[in-house]
Amino acid sequence: AGTDPAEGSALARALLEELHEAGCRTIATTHYNELKTFAYQRKGMENASVEFDEKTLKPTYRLLIGHAGASNALAVAQRLGLPRRIVASARRLLGRRGREVDEALRAIERSRRSLEDRRREAEDLSAQLERLRAQHERELARLEEERKRLAQRGYERARKIVAAAEEEARRIIAELQRQPRQSKVTQRLREELTSLAAHVEAQGRELLGVEAGTGQPRLLLRAGDWVRIKSSGNEGEIEQVEADRAVVRVGKLAVEAPLSDLELADEPGVSPEASALAQRMRSKKALSVPTEIHLLGMRADEAIHVLEKFLDDAFLAGHPRLRIVHGKGTGALRQAIHAWLREQPMVRGFALASPSEGGSGVTIVEL
Repeated sequence: AGTDPAEGSALARALLEELHEAGCRTIATTHYNELKTFAYQRKGMENASVEFDEKTLKPTYRLLIGHAGASNALAVAQRLGLPRRIVASARRLLGRRGREVDEALRAIERSRRSLEDRRREAEDLSAQLERLRAQHERELARLEEERKRLAQRGYERARKIVAAAEEEARRIIAELQRQPRQSKVTQRLREELTSLAAHVEAQGRELLGVEAGTGQPRLLLRAGDWVRIKSSGNEGEIEQVEADRAVVRVGKLAVEAPLSDLELADEPGVSPEASALAQRMRSKKALSVPTEIHLLGMRADEAIHVLEKFLDDAFLAGHPRLRIVHGKGTGALRQAIHAWLREQPMVRGFALASPSEGGSGVTIVEL
């Protein structure tokens, strides 16, 4: 106390050096900027400070390890009403060196706060990604169950096809054996046998999803896929898929092409940055967009307007299943919603909920 700041700083540095060399664990409180910069430069020493809120002129009582506190005397004096000209004069008298050190400490504090904000954002993003990962695993499990169910259903259907074909073939062969010689009847039976074989083969190809005449698996396409028309080389987006044909938007033209003439293609003009941005948007949507919407009491046109935005957001978020609560009433709102859903290419299907889930007052939508 009562010591010249320059001498006080020098004396304090010498004392800290001596204590440090002796192996002491030392805590020193100071307002000297020279000691703060000294601690940054000296191995084995570290700054710390108690956070101060310049807006409220109060400490927050958060201890910040690794960060030196900046002096707030001039800022506090100005906030307390000391004339600006006096504060400005004080800043000039502070000297270039003092201002530089003070500004450096403030820059370090700003960097610390920025890094702290980024750390919190990173933690939030990590939590979001973990939730998305868990959701993705649940969806994969659901799809695996669906695959098994469809495989079992396909097996049962194939078994019935084979059993029916065997029975029909036995009947034809038995009738052929009863015929004494070549005749119109035997010729007809042989034609039936040939036709039966072709019919069973066609059903098998349809069941297995194989293109007739190629032996290759059929490409499953849907609206929104970007494809190339093999015969012309043109690329575009599928607008509509029918039994064996699709309508492809090529520029301003709508081109109809057989599914066998289409192949999937990479959508042009999508950079990795844009793709990453889209993924982040989907991630945020997945966390912020609900899977259920209530339209009770709305007029049909008002409900459709709200539902359109909800469906777009849910599709972008990647939700596979939605609940639309419209109530029972006269059924007019439900009919309007169903008519609108039939026209939406992103809707795979929809149906009324089971009695336990709301019955006719709720519609379940598959995207």
